[in-house]
Amino acid sequence: MKGKIFFVLFFVICICSSAFAQEQPITPTPKNNTVYASFGSYLDTYYMLHYDRILWRKSLWKIGANAGAAYFSEAGKNPTWAFSPGGSLLFGRTHHAELGLNYRFVTNEISQTHEFLPTFGYRFQRDKGGFFGSFRVGMSISKTNYDSGLNLGTGSRAFVQFGLGFTF
Repeated sequence: MKGKIFFVLFFVICICSSAFAQEQPITPTPKNNTVYASFGSYLDTYYMLHYDRILWRKSLWKIGANAGAAYFSEAGKNPTWAFSPGGSLLFGRTHHAELGLNYRFVTNEISQTHEFLPTFGYRFQRDKGGFFGSFRVGMSISKTNYDSGLNLGTGSRAFVQFGLGFTF
């Protein structure tokens, strides 16, 4: 009799413990890599291809690094290359406020330009990946040197930039 009571009690405990067990929700690993094309304008229109990676995240805050490259040519004349490394501070979950600082080096047959680009804007980027979109406004602080030795000093101008891409 004691054996039957022990067996029934053991059976009830096993059923109850598994019936009330909690399952941990599986949270997907956040996607940190983004490839996007940006286009913008100040005196002329420019296009760049960028790679962006979120390096650190904590609650609503994120820190990212990015690099971009572009090639321009006006009817095959005066080919121009541009390279742009930078970083950004993001605040938000899917809809982010973004504060960024980039450096852009632009070179062609007759000049080299060094630009610092502080920006402020909006970024749409889901942790699970997919569509990426951004809008930024900023100020280009630049210095241009010409191969002829002419130095025009520094200049600044406001710009607007849009970006569309994919997070994976």
